[in-house]
Order: sequence, then C-alpha cells, then structure tokens
Amino acid sequence: HIGSVVLNFTLSPSITLWLWETTLDPDSRILAQVSISDNVEADEVTDVLMGSSVPPRRRFIMEEAKYAKIDI
Repeated sequence: HIGSVVLNFTLSPSITLWLWETTLDPDSRILAQVSISDNVEADEVTDVLMGSSVPPRRRFIMEEAKYAKIDI
C-alpha cells in the first residue's frame, strides 16, 4: 500500500517502483484535463488509443507528438 493507492503485488518490485515513480506519486505526476468538443471525434480517438490494433495508435501518436509540450 503506497499512499492511498494499492498496487498489484503480482508485479515485480522493479515494475511497482517504476509505476510509482512515473505515474502514481502525487508529488511528481501531472494531471491534465483533455476535452474534445466533437463527440464523434472523441469516440474515434478513444477507439484508436484504447483499441488492440497497434498501427493506428502508433500513427496517431507520431502525428500528434509535435503538439506535446515536454521538458527532456
């Protein structure tokens, strides 16, 4: 139990630590609200990102990556 998040202990300790450091730690994570006003577009984007087909997801990420604001 880390904070208020319970991790699945079937994961290896290194994966559990990685998840905490990259996504779960409230002191370092960034939550961003995303809104799409077009319901059809929102449904299509969700299908691409959550679907089991990798090529459309990869294409979407590659096309949209130029709009990401990241600090490397």
